[in-house]
Amino acid sequence: MTRNTKTGQVLEFMVLPSLDLGGYRYETQVNIGHRPGGGKHYVDVVAAKDEAMILISLKWQQVSGTAEQKVPFEVICL
Repeated sequence: MTRNTKTGQVLEFMVLPSLDLGGYRYETQVNIGHRPGGGKHYVDVVAAKDEAMILISLKWQQVSGTAEQKVPFEVICL
């Protein structure tokens, strides 16, 4: 049985219109470098407005699991 990994798109579809309304430019699924283990690290959205650039990592937890591990690991990667 494969996992449904598209549920995070629901959250992305809510965030992107908000960025549009706020006047932000954005790119999705941007490679920002490497994880501590050496693999590529992608953030869900890089938003920009004026001189500011903001990295946005979206996490969707639909089943029981390890949210306590996902968030700290994402912070470490960033």
